[in-house]
Amino acid sequence: MATHYVPEDFPDLVTALAASASGDTIVLDTSAALPTHDYTCALDNITIEAADGRVPVLDHTGATTAGLTITGDNWTFTGITLRNRVAGSGGSALILNGTTGHNFVACTFEGSVRALNGEGGGFTGNVYRCQFRHISVSAINTALAVNVDSCLFLRCRGSSVEIDTGNFVNCTLVGCGGSGTVAYAAVIKNSTAQDCET
Repeated sequence: MATHYVPEDFPDLVTALAASASGDTIVLDTSAALPTHDYTCALDNITIEAADGRVPVLDHTGATTAGLTITGDNWTFTGITLRNRVAGSGGSALILNGTTGHNFVACTFEGSVRALNGEGGGFTGNVYRCQFRHISVSAINTALAVNVDSCLFLRCRGSSVEIDTGNFVNCTLVGCGGSGTVAYAAVIKNSTAQDCET
């Protein structure tokens, strides 16, 4: 297991992932926007985290392109922003179909059609202290159990959160709407919805 730094060791995240092995850690020691257009990675147990004092941004800016497609298991993202700068455009920030054990801590997702997309095979994991802003179709979409805790959903559309048998606790939804705000969760508690359609 190795630790790689962007940009000290590699110029961007995609190059760092291409040179990594399962179990490695990638530290984003930059607050710059890093492109992640339609890149697929099959590694397991990868950690991607912000360096102290940094707020790195992973951008997928095409009209239909996704950001990362992860086919491996047990990834952890900490302190990262994933966005598409054209709201309602840009596919999925992360595609996680058929994978397990992912953790998202203090991350921000904004402007994509879907943020965490497990449509199809689904994914499992935990989403803690994350923000979802202006996601046009689905902030979290999985047919498997995901626990969502202490998250903010701001003006997300469609079915904002679809988590099959997962827990949805201590969350706030503001201005969300569409076909359903939270669907299929096993437990919903200590959460509030303000100015939501459904």
